[in-house]
Amino acid sequence: MDYNLKPNWQLTFRAMPGIQDFTSWFDNTGNNIPLFRVNRKRYGDNYVLSLNTAINPTTINELSFGYSAYREGFTILDEGVKRVTYGISFPPLFAINNPTRIPNVSITGFTGIGSGNIGFARTPTFILRENFSKIVGSHTIKTGLYWESMNMNERNSPNDNGSFAFGLSAANPKNSGNPWANALLGNFDAYSEFGPPVQTVY
Repeated sequence: MDYNLKPNWQLTFRAMPGIQDFTSWFDNTGNNIPLFRVNRKRYGDNYVLSLNTAINPTTINELSFGYSAYREGFTILDEGVKRVTYGISFPPLFAINNPTRIPNVSITGFTGIGSGNIGFARTPTFILRENFSKIVGSHTIKTGLYWESMNMNERNSPNDNGSFAFGLSAANPKNSGNPWANALLGNFDAYSEFGPPVQTVY
């Protein structure tokens, strides 16, 4: 959109918003087996407001302010991600965790199961630009200012729901000699668990 405030003042506004919203049985939660769906939303916005001033026939000033942002988040859907659906009730290693999602499972030579975590990321960016141009004889003199502030606001997706690894570890006294059989018997080689999600702003 362009608007002439005065014969020598032109105000310009540009907007380019975008959104992507989709739901899938397979997303970056490690969900290789379709036990639940994941909804992902992505936003990409870009806005610029500019004021161009013709000071005189040989002098031009351009001032603009811009804002852009990428925002992304996903939500885990359906009952297939919940522990109660399968009767899983073992307590977490860390009392601060209160996982309701099923644990991740990896089996050597087979497709694993993962339930990920709800996460998001935001990147608001502000830009200020000032350009000054002056024609002197056969020469053009230009000077200006550029300032940008880029920020990040994100929440990570830690493994606070726990992970079981089934393999062929010789250190496992209950190793059956077959990873799949170990999984059916519950003879896991290792279990790991992290703390709760952390939000980082910088």
